[in-house]
Amino acid sequence: MRIRLLVFVAAVAVAVAILVSCDNDPEQNRSVMSVASINENSPLFSDVLDTSDSLAPAIYPDVVPVVFYNRPYNDIISTAPGTPYGDFIITRYTIEWTRTDGGSPPLPPLDMGVNIQVPSEEFVEGDIVIVTHENKATTPLWDLVGANQQISMNAHIIFYGHELGTDRETTIESNLGVLFADLANKK
Repeated sequence: MRIRLLVFVAAVAVAVAILVSCDNDPEQNRSVMSVASINENSPLFSDVLDTSDSLAPAIYPDVVPVVFYNRPYNDIISTAPGTPYGDFIITRYTIEWTRTDGGSPPLPPLDMGVNIQVPSEEFVEGDIVIVTHENKATTPLWDLVGANQQISMNAHIIFYGHELGTDRETTIESNLGVLFADLANKK
């Protein structure tokens, strides 16, 4: 009788674990994603126009490294890297800008696709575009060319992704301070 009770309790526990792990609520993911660092935890100094080659000035997009960490939600239900529900895939990100220097206008929002796979219990680095060539070639950034001025902004970045094997979208939020200037003109 006692063995039957133990078998029954174990079966119920397994069924509950399976039901909880199959919930469509993104808060019930098996992994907890986080941003470990953006731009090595340093602000970004963005040069609007690179004039290091005086014969061929250029506008370059700003690309920064982002390190993601995927830790298991708990020790009860864990999965191996490379298996469904173990890996997490970052599929896109958005950036909303706010001026921190009191000026206006900020840059337009950015929505970019990426494909960064983060195995369970691992740190993975990927590169993302923070400021596009087009952003630098328009107001307010282009107004900095040749000027001895700077603009300070905050990039609020939201990463979107899901566990491998599901389509439950989860978001991870972070921020990056960005200082814009015509840095190459400074001697």
